[in-house]
Amino acid sequence: MKAAVISLVVMVVAVMMVAVGEGQDIQKSEGQEREADCSSFSAMLPGCPRNFAAVCGSDGREYPNECTLCAHNLENSASVRVSHDGAC
Repeated sequence: MKAAVISLVVMVVAVMMVAVGEGQDIQKSEGQEREADCSSFSAMLPGCPRNFAAVCGSDGREYPNECTLCAHNLENSASVRVSHDGAC
């Protein structure tokens, strides 16, 4: 009985440690803008593929994909960065 209680406590502590670690990873990724990788689209610009892989720009606008963000920067002499992947 005592061994079962100790095993249960160890498992609960281990699960809590994993949960806390994952929460820290999420916090680290928030607020870290990155430069758009426009070099992979240079042959296509200003046209872009129609695949939908939304990115949120540092200007608060949602772009259908990273290529369209690069096209926006090229056409407007802007320097919008990728705030995060996905919808704004």
